[in-house]
Amino acid sequence: MVASVAAQSITVSVGGVVLTQCLVSLEVGWDSYEQGSGLLLKKGTLTVCNVLGGPTLNPMNQDGFLPGKIVTIGGHPMVNIMRVLAPPEVSSINSGIPQLEGNLVVSIPIGCELAYRKTKEPDRDATGVTLGTPKNVGSVIVDLLTAAGVSGVGEISSDYVITWPYSKNGGGFVDLAGEFAYVASGNGISFLYCDRNNVVNLKTLPSTATISPGITVTLGTNDRDCRWQLDSSLAPGEVEISGIVRYTEDITEDYPFTDTVIEEETIFTNEEVEQPGGGVEFVTTSTTVNMETSKTYYYAEEKLPSLNPSIFDFDPHYGSISNRDYKSHSGTVTRVKQNGKQISVEYQFSLYDYVDRLFFEIQSQYVLARDLYPSDWEEEVAALDEGDIWDITRAIRIRNRADDLVPSQITVSEFSFTFNAVTKRVSRVFSNYYLVDRSASLSEQFDWAFNSSNMVTKEIKKETWKRKNGRWVYSTESRSPVIVVNPGFQSNSEIASIIRSQKLSMTSKATAPSSSTVLARDTQPSSITYWEGKFQIRENQLTGRAYFGTGENTKRYKLQSPFWMNTAQPDKFAQIEGQIVNGRQYQRLVEADANSTSSDEPLIGASVAGNTFLADSLTWFHTPTETYVAFAGILTGGSGDTALGGGGFPTGLFNTPGGDGPLIDDDGDVVLDANGNVVSSGTITISGYAIGSTVRGTAYDI
Repeated sequence: MVASVAAQSITVSVGGVVLTQCLVSLEVGWDSYEQGSGLLLKKGTLTVCNVLGGPTLNPMNQDGFLPGKIVTIGGHPMVNIMRVLAPPEVSSINSGIPQLEGNLVVSIPIGCELAYRKTKEPDRDATGVTLGTPKNVGSVIVDLLTAAGVSGVGEISSDYVITWPYSKNGGGFVDLAGEFAYVASGNGISFLYCDRNNVVNLKTLPSTATISPGITVTLGTNDRDCRWQLDSSLAPGEVEISGIVRYTEDITEDYPFTDTVIEEETIFTNEEVEQPGGGVEFVTTSTTVNMETSKTYYYAEEKLPSLNPSIFDFDPHYGSISNRDYKSHSGTVTRVKQNGKQISVEYQFSLYDYVDRLFFEIQSQYVLARDLYPSDWEEEVAALDEGDIWDITRAIRIRNRADDLVPSQITVSEFSFTFNAVTKRVSRVFSNYYLVDRSASLSEQFDWAFNSSNMVTKEIKKETWKRKNGRWVYSTESRSPVIVVNPGFQSNSEIASIIRSQKLSMTSKATAPSSSTVLARDTQPSSITYWEGKFQIRENQLTGRAYFGTGENTKRYKLQSPFWMNTAQPDKFAQIEGQIVNGRQYQRLVEADANSTSSDEPLIGASVAGNTFLADSLTWFHTPTETYVAFAGILTGGSGDTALGGGGFPTGLFNTPGGDGPLIDDDGDVVLDANGNVVSSGTITISGYAIGSTVRGTAYDI
């Protein structure tokens, strides 16, 4: 017989005020399943009215129905606690005094915690993920729900971890939590929902065919209404679903690495040759040498490596790099060899502090000592050979040192920060003495100049930026040794050490101006340079496909997934979503006895007249005269019935065709039909990697 749908007894209160006596109707149900959202929201409408002896519903004061107020419903199988979602709609049945019984009707939108918290919020990252550090997707979902203000979250776990933060781009944190929930399981599509106590849970749908019935409807026994709603415009075919898989890569693992270039170089030399008859002729000779340039790249979240020659302790008066406190570095070392002998080395390194700001740079150049000697050094040394034992010893040292690698010039820059900008930069240039004073005697200054601790300060430049009256004030000051500012300087001393000290004393550079201050809007400080980080996020586009029907149908459905967690998900999700797409073509609208189910979960299985369905949009209706449930059944299996003309359902409606086909290439052409017959050749993308192949004779079992 037809179901008995007599009204059932329930209780209702809003914000602690009991409105059971005022109840007109209650409608509570799940939204229809939306592919990719990862959310199934529970919403409804509570309608109450004024009754004599009951609470007075004052249309002038709706504070009792403010959004967020707790709605408690007793005796309801689907829901116990909900919230007011929006201000109520108020209407009057009759004109006159509002206190008349039944005159004032209030319709209150209500919903679950997810529906209430599903609002647009400012974009930011609330995943709680540190780049490169694994975090379970379940914990990410919980953090996103917490950021949205959701109270009451059940046990949510995932088969996956992510190592990349993700900043919300539009929508709300509930929406983003749903997107992560959709792909949280390796077994199938998942979604968030609220149970009867308004606690958020995660449900996974592995396959529509594996859902056990949570509601059984027997025609003529517990049904109120049952009819097919067929959509002849749809047909089983190919379902395609695309999305992005993200992963992090430790880019420091690729460092250090070296690029080497080897080439031949011709060196020309002019020589004076005395002629037999007298006079001198200039003769040009050429020599071919092998030049090898190797450049090693460094990038690491650690201290600088040990280098030879050492980059450390270049100036005891300045302070060594080894005493600098820093988190990471990047840079290069360039070495040049001529015929296998190293003739120069250049270091360029940037150091970053513990918030990844570039705060220190160093560039060091090493060359052969002979390249720093005065141009006439050989004549000067030859003259020493004619002197006493001390001169001869010095000449030997100068010649022996000529092919040693020595520091020629070192440039360091330090940065200070304010207002997220560089507001001070101090650059110092240290040079070998002979690059500063080109007139210095090699023999007199050799021992001092080639002591590695005696690098000369060639220039100090200070730049500052300060805010003044809403504008930036830029100041610069530069100082150099006297011998640089005044190359013609003459000392009145005859003592070499005193002469050197006078020449190297620092003074303002002889430029106009030696220091300057500029007040202008175009003197804003440079932005801070940041370390790019140890990890970088990589992305791949992956597409999954599933085929239904006989393989001859060219109908295509293109879907989108917010993420992928691995390369196995796309095809699996295409299969499940394809079952839902196809099942909606043979939808059945069912109304049944409210006692047919007591489940508080969405998308439960339903058995109706020998066929199986997903109970989509399951809704509970209550009026003063009847109570019943209704749902739109998404077909998941069965043999059909006379309502379909007795012919049953199309072949392959729920499952992919048997055998090895159809196989579709990236251009949409059939490579292999449903029966395994070769049709053509093509390129097929499998889990994001293209494989070019010609199919001959037998199917490829992918």
